[in-house]
Amino acid sequence: MSHIVLGTAGHIDHGKTSLVRALTGRDTDTLREEQERKITIDLGFAHLGDLATIIDVPGHERFIKNMVTGVATVDFILLVVAADDGIMPQTREHLDILRLLGVEQGMIVLTKTALAEEDWIELVCEELREFTAGTFLENAPLHRVDSLSGLGIPELKQDLEGTIAALPDRRRKGIFRLFVDRSFSVRGHGTVCTGTVLSGQLALGDEVEVLPAGLRARARGLQVHGEACETVTSGDRAALNLQGVHREDVARGDCLAAPGILRSSRLLDVDLSLLADSPRLEMRDRVRLHIGTSEVMARVVLLGRENLDPGTSGLVQLRLEEEVCALRGDRFVIRRYSPARTIGGGEVVDPSPPRHRPHASKAHELLGPAADLQALPGLMRTARQALWKRKDFQARTGLPLEDLQALLAEFVTREELVAPGEDCWIEAGRWKQLRDSLLGCLEDYHRDFPEQEAMPLAELRSRSRLGEEGRLFDLLLEDLAEEITLRQGEVIRKGHEARISPALRSRMDRLLGVLEKRALPPPRPPDLARELEVSATELRRLFKLCEREGLLVCLSPEVSVLPSHLEELISSLRALAEGLPGGAFTVSQAGQRLDSPRRFTVPLLEYTDSRGLTARQGDERIFVDK
Repeated sequence: MSHIVLGTAGHIDHGKTSLVRALTGRDTDTLREEQERKITIDLGFAHLGDLATIIDVPGHERFIKNMVTGVATVDFILLVVAADDGIMPQTREHLDILRLLGVEQGMIVLTKTALAEEDWIELVCEELREFTAGTFLENAPLHRVDSLSGLGIPELKQDLEGTIAALPDRRRKGIFRLFVDRSFSVRGHGTVCTGTVLSGQLALGDEVEVLPAGLRARARGLQVHGEACETVTSGDRAALNLQGVHREDVARGDCLAAPGILRSSRLLDVDLSLLADSPRLEMRDRVRLHIGTSEVMARVVLLGRENLDPGTSGLVQLRLEEEVCALRGDRFVIRRYSPARTIGGGEVVDPSPPRHRPHASKAHELLGPAADLQALPGLMRTARQALWKRKDFQARTGLPLEDLQALLAEFVTREELVAPGEDCWIEAGRWKQLRDSLLGCLEDYHRDFPEQEAMPLAELRSRSRLGEEGRLFDLLLEDLAEEITLRQGEVIRKGHEARISPALRSRMDRLLGVLEKRALPPPRPPDLARELEVSATELRRLFKLCEREGLLVCLSPEVSVLPSHLEELISSLRALAEGLPGGAFTVSQAGQRLDSPRRFTVPLLEYTDSRGLTARQGDERIFVDK
């Protein structure tokens, strides 16, 4: 059996710290202010033999965030109630928090029994049984103790040791993950962080990533229960001596994880349940989110509804003011911003979702409970990215690779996922949709431009909106090999034959007619487009078609002439050259001879150069083709 983490909960001054001292011999109030005020302010820690680490939490309502941090990772809880007070406000809030965080094991401890009469104690015990009915503590053992005199402590300790020893092994496989609840410096050693290992394991010398900062560090030293060790594993209450980061680089709320897998986010899609006595939750209400050991302010965006009533649950998006690192299925608590009180909690459905519009529900129609991994294909269908790698699954679920591989193979067999390439998967419905969409884009292009034999691949990529997922675009083209033909940056739908429609042929004839009638140089493209009453895009299309059929010669992107006009121009330039010494002429002389502006003359001469008719000699040209 692994070590467990045992936490306390209960109202202020109900004897939690005294109870821990009686069980372990250790005073967990180590801060000077705690000792002076005789109240617990921050988390305290003690060891119950080799079986458990005890986290003592504050009971004052002002320190609830510290209490949530303390119980966020516990396996077992001691709900402490003072016999002379009975159930108090923080008793109720602490139990609500424990339920919302999914704590399932615990005991009830009635303290300060020396201060109350037997009849009153019996009454409080009955009240406690009614209070815990319907919760995980409904049938839990109830111990009556007095920490100062030691009454009932041996029996409680014996019961605790037996219960803990009988608990099932809660080691969780997966990537290493630990939420930091304390960080400090030790002279001669550097930065030390403590927390409970949530899953996986870490060995001495292994590298970890500090999230959300994304810093890398190495485990220079490891301890469990104050003893040095070579490895820490799921369920261990561990201290890590980190090399490569400073004390100020790591703080409570940070996550230490296996490097390169988890991601931080300011958006969380969650399944949220409100307490029965909670106020109604409205759109964009500001709340305090407690997840792991962090507290972050957030805005609530309701999905598929206008508000969330007390005692109900629903899917919402939390928009955070700071980044957090979470996994699908992580538990959380939310409290009102002001006045601060616990109002609900639940579990993370998607730790890295797209930004949903308020009231949107379509994105979550297919999602099941976060704990149900069979809902992953539905999550993939609504996610921002289409193509997932192994690391994408791990970043959301934290599953170990062997379990993940088996799950993915099962999804592929059931045709819920498609594996189009190595280390990549896509939801089957989304794959078919993208495949059909790509074919549709190509068919639309052939319909709109029937004269074009092929569609440029760059344009298909742009129209398909898959530019950011280049690999997915390439995989789709590979899968469509039987229906399309690829050639030198172009794509053709098999069976397509280029043809010029009568209407298009008529527009081409009009263009040629205008150019035939006009004197050289030809009109500028904007003037020509106005005369023909076509757009600039359509004019370029007509130019390309006429050039493809040899009806026009392209001198530059802006200048095209009829072949017969080109022959006349070249003959005129030859005549110019023959009348000059050495047959050399300048651009200016050519422009004067042709009565054309430089915007036409220069492209013409560059054309004759490219065809080997003329050659440059400094600022002059000569005819080399006799």
